[in-house]
Amino acid sequence: MSRNYGFVKPAPDDTAYVLGGATKLPKIVLQKDGQWGEFLPQYEPQFNSVFDSYGCTIWGSQNGIETLLKRIEVEDKEWNFSERFNYIIAGVRPPGADPHVVLESIRKNKVVPDSLLPMTTSFTEFLTPDPMEKKYMDEAQKFPYIVWHEWVINGNISLAEQKVKMIEALTYSPLLVAVDAWNPSGDKYVRLGKDGHWTVIFGYVYGDHWLCFDSYDHSIKKLDFDFGFTYVKRLYLERVEENLKAQVSILTKIVEALKKAIFLQKILNALGFADREFGAVRSSKWSEVRRAFITKFPLCAVCGKKGTLLSPNECHHQNPFHIHPELELLESNLITLCRVHHLWWGHLGNFKSFNKDVREDARIMNDKILHRP
Repeated sequence: MSRNYGFVKPAPDDTAYVLGGATKLPKIVLQKDGQWGEFLPQYEPQFNSVFDSYGCTIWGSQNGIETLLKRIEVEDKEWNFSERFNYIIAGVRPPGADPHVVLESIRKNKVVPDSLLPMTTSFTEFLTPDPMEKKYMDEAQKFPYIVWHEWVINGNISLAEQKVKMIEALTYSPLLVAVDAWNPSGDKYVRLGKDGHWTVIFGYVYGDHWLCFDSYDHSIKKLDFDFGFTYVKRLYLERVEENLKAQVSILTKIVEALKKAIFLQKILNALGFADREFGAVRSSKWSEVRRAFITKFPLCAVCGKKGTLLSPNECHHQNPFHIHPELELLESNLITLCRVHHLWWGHLGNFKSFNKDVREDARIMNDKILHRP
């Protein structure tokens, strides 16, 4: 008979990675045959004789991470993380949790060895310390990986498409899956109801069954090949130092781009082009007036936001300079706009055009933003 062991249906999240989507994790093939059996961690049940944690999203997710770690780490060791630590931090309580929320908590807060906060004999003790103590939070930050995750399946798709996606994803990592637990049929388990459990798929025999490493009853189960899955995630572990290198590389590129922009500006100044607009020569006082106006009115008149180093707010002429050069330095003819709204509110999407009603349009939109429901 089906029952719930701690799985809560994931809430919609448009920011979550999806296999094959525009934002995705690297596709690094680690197990070409999709079989992870030799890397499974030790079996740890999510319950004891006194209580059931309803923590399958913690146990299942950690089992997947531990399996992947055993495959990619050179050192031959058993990885065993504290379920209690992540259970408390993620705020898991009966009847369970959203696995995406749990994995995001693991990504942000990381993991600690099971020896620091092991399983307990009582549920009250299992829920301590809460809030989590700083010494454990600090210890977690020593974990040398960032745990990334993405959806392989997130909703109902055909059985044929499920199999193709899962077989591909199994070459990258073991899979975390939601299942209907547990309905035996011969030597396999079949789906008879809705998802109520979160566990690990670590391999398959094509056309016959999926191999499941579970936190309940018996650690290894066979699921019918036509079991049908609705929620499936794969994992990716990135070393912290590699992530830092990538961030430094991005910052370096930004700095280099700024240097080139400043260098180009100096060249234009030297050639006398910097203070020209549509052939008209800017006043020698324009730079000073523009700077003073932005200092006095730093916020975009449309969205009310302040500019940044990489996207500074701009000073716009309500009556364009190339038509009314005599109004160039008048404060009453100027308005502060961010880069986006300079183009769309100030120039109607084309810098060769202009909006004579920009001040009134900006006021109306800013009022709408300030009082939006």
